[in-house]
Amino acid sequence: MFKKTTTRILLGTVAAAALIGSALVPAQAATRDTIVLQENNFFGSFNTSKKTTNVVINSTVNSLMGMGFWYYNDEADIVRNTDFGTYTITNRKPLTVKMTVKPGRVWSDGTPITAVDLLLSHVICSPTYSKAAGIGDPSKSGDTAFESTCYTGTYGKLVTKEPAISGDRMSLTLTFDSPTPDYQLYLPGPSAVHGLVLMTDGKKGVTTNASVNRNAKTKFYNAYLNKDTAYLKKLAACWNNCYDMSETNEKTNNLAYISNGGFIVSKIVKNNSVTLVRNTRYNSGPKFTGNVQTVIIRSIDNPTAALQALKNKEIDVYSGQATADLASQLRAMPGIRTIGGNANAWEHVDLRFDTTFGEKDTYKGVFADKGTAAEKARALDLRRAFLLAWPRDEIVEKIYQPINPSTKVMNSIFYFPEQPAYKQVVANNGSDYYTDGTQAERTAKALALVKKHYPSASATTAGFDVKFNWGTPTNARRVATIALAKAALAKAGINLIAPGNANWNAEPIVSSDYDGQMFAWVKTSIQQSIGCNGYTYEENLTGYNGDSVIKPLCDPLVEEPQENSLVIKNLTAIEKKMHDDAYGLSVARHANVVGVNEDLDGIRLGFYPQITWNFWEWKFTK
Repeated sequence: MFKKTTTRILLGTVAAAALIGSALVPAQAATRDTIVLQENNFFGSFNTSKKTTNVVINSTVNSLMGMGFWYYNDEADIVRNTDFGTYTITNRKPLTVKMTVKPGRVWSDGTPITAVDLLLSHVICSPTYSKAAGIGDPSKSGDTAFESTCYTGTYGKLVTKEPAISGDRMSLTLTFDSPTPDYQLYLPGPSAVHGLVLMTDGKKGVTTNASVNRNAKTKFYNAYLNKDTAYLKKLAACWNNCYDMSETNEKTNNLAYISNGGFIVSKIVKNNSVTLVRNTRYNSGPKFTGNVQTVIIRSIDNPTAALQALKNKEIDVYSGQATADLASQLRAMPGIRTIGGNANAWEHVDLRFDTTFGEKDTYKGVFADKGTAAEKARALDLRRAFLLAWPRDEIVEKIYQPINPSTKVMNSIFYFPEQPAYKQVVANNGSDYYTDGTQAERTAKALALVKKHYPSASATTAGFDVKFNWGTPTNARRVATIALAKAALAKAGINLIAPGNANWNAEPIVSSDYDGQMFAWVKTSIQQSIGCNGYTYEENLTGYNGDSVIKPLCDPLVEEPQENSLVIKNLTAIEKKMHDDAYGLSVARHANVVGVNEDLDGIRLGFYPQITWNFWEWKFTK
């Protein structure tokens, strides 16, 4: 599952400390200070600011190892983290914000945290700085030294002036070009820049030598101030690769995961688990009131196996994919309490248009939106046919409603059906093209579009193939979805080629090998713009370029506070453009069914991250 957010500036406060051997043991065999969480996918990187590593499990691990100026609680409220520092608006015109790190905050190796640790966010998010420092022009595909997704985000558009650092290097002042309503979301987060420098310089292993670490941080600061192109490119090469790892062993460089969060990594077992232990130097967030000393995150993508593990008390929290049968089993399981409700994730189908921005492989498939006018019209017809035939009503009825009977087909790109603006948006966003009539009538319309270009196509003879990317064979919900979709699309003369991929999580979702894909976006921030700039050409994963319409409508929502009526109007117009172009369709909002060991208190579903946001409160009662 991927995150959908344009607030990628908190690059995953990359965390860490010395490796500590730790055996993976069943929850019932451990003392009651070890919690075992379940995840569907496999851990692969401490850097979540790249397209290929912006994955939920990576963020989950990082959330236990990084604290910044604020966090979300379970009411989706922003909570100021005064244990780490403070931020204050010092001027309204232009909007100027001063952030101050609280004295005495330290990384897990004992190195003091200062405002210098906030500057890496500016390096990887500011196109202005990138061009000035000679490390690439983010407006040109694949031109930047740092493979960061943040350049195209809000921060880079609104913070064009370099931040100012105080004389004592404890405060950083940002000046926004316009009074953005969501300024808190774009405040830089801390990164252990001394660790990045040491890895870049070929050093191995965390050191508690204060002089070595202090000099490394100063080296970063000087390279930043002097725009040292050559050294910044060396830092970029390490930033792109040094944080990626799927296991720990004798060759692991634990400089890659220095922490200021509550926990530090002690062990990663490939395709199996991540073990974290208490960071004894943690003072960047709320004090621990719970008794959990060790967190083990186990990767179990098979729901049957995960349920058995929960029943056996080998895991304490199951938060994987919900199915009707699974929900029923969880609620009947002795010793387990369930937590439910709507998730902040929603399933969607996206179709390919062109090569994704920043990628070099060329998309030449059936939906390619290039060439002559006739070729573009043909691709549009075929994309529309595919979406018309996708059986969303049947999918929701047979797969989603047995878990949550109130689940509805989602006909908006930005709004959930439960939100007040939803009906107004759907009435004007062009989604009626894909909802009018019965599914049989929509399928007939789809087949007619296909026959325009493949006259021999019929309900029993395919006109063309679609290579589709959707997940692993153990993903029960998607296995069932694909089975329904394959049968439905065949009636429209479309052959869906969609085998499960056991390595789905490891393969770039931007790959041009596929004509379409299905996965879930997760809302990770509350923004006035609702992340509309995530669908601009530089941000989306399909090669879609509707910027002539999207950017003029989205930018005002990103840059300045607006009346809600204008927000709805602009987002509706963006959705209309995307539906007209057959970009894709939302399917349905996921339902939460989380199973928790009844001996464990403190698990409350937050906005994002949902499980780990309040790790300091976790407590076993037995």
